[in-house]
Amino acid sequence: MHDPTTASEMEYLNPDWQGILASMGIVSFDDWWNQADETVEPANTKPGNPAAWSKVSVMKTPCGRTIYLKRQENFYPNNLIQRWCKELTFEREYRNYLKIRKAGVPTYDLVCFHSRRQNGKRQAIYVCEGLDGFSALTQLMPVWEREGWPDTTARARLIDVLVETLLHMHRCGILHNALSPRHVFFNIPAGDPYAFPENIKMRLIDFERLKILKRGSDRAVQRDLFSLNRRCIGWPDRDRIRVLRKYLGIKKLDSSAKRAAREIAERTRKLNSK
Repeated sequence: MHDPTTASEMEYLNPDWQGILASMGIVSFDDWWNQADETVEPANTKPGNPAAWSKVSVMKTPCGRTIYLKRQENFYPNNLIQRWCKELTFEREYRNYLKIRKAGVPTYDLVCFHSRRQNGKRQAIYVCEGLDGFSALTQLMPVWEREGWPDTTARARLIDVLVETLLHMHRCGILHNALSPRHVFFNIPAGDPYAFPENIKMRLIDFERLKILKRGSDRAVQRDLFSLNRRCIGWPDRDRIRVLRKYLGIKKLDSSAKRAAREIAERTRKLNSK
């Protein structure tokens, strides 16, 4: 596994992929840019600016590995300062990916990143390897809600891995800042969502909105745990309490933990009722 943290600021090619890409005839920015492939979702556009777009496509290598090709043009963050600085959202995601990898937070492998100015337009490509063998919580949870949740022991094992990963990220001073079940992957097959492996592994994705935590900040609980709790609709309450206890390192909820739990529950109720 190649570490991209020493790569140049706005261009990166994973050397482990160079031969594979060459065998596919992909050796330049234009080769990526002109790929005709299966689009994962409709292209995003900026209201009132049809020249600003971003899209994601999926490809398969000759050896059967999945890669996701993300392309965008003149697509800047909604944040006024970042938009004024003309930083494409993929440029921001690339910078944040380097921080995540340097911190040792488990995530996908980056294949390629490059940005350029072409005919007065800002363009970027961001290519990552798919998490084959992993499933997002958004794939697993609907089956569990419909067919029955895994037993308490299995869920506890999964929660422990989840919380340990989040704790490590937060202790490294990093806030995901957009955490939801679609960003959390486990090595559990979507086709058999009850097949929990002996060694549960987790991967996090989507770092466009990542922020650096100030020392002593409690935003990790307020933001990441709240965001995840809000979007895990249907998850058993005892598991939500386990997440909080595990995160805070306590066996029983004390007064401050109960207050935090009530605040999270109340904010979740209000937002989900809108």
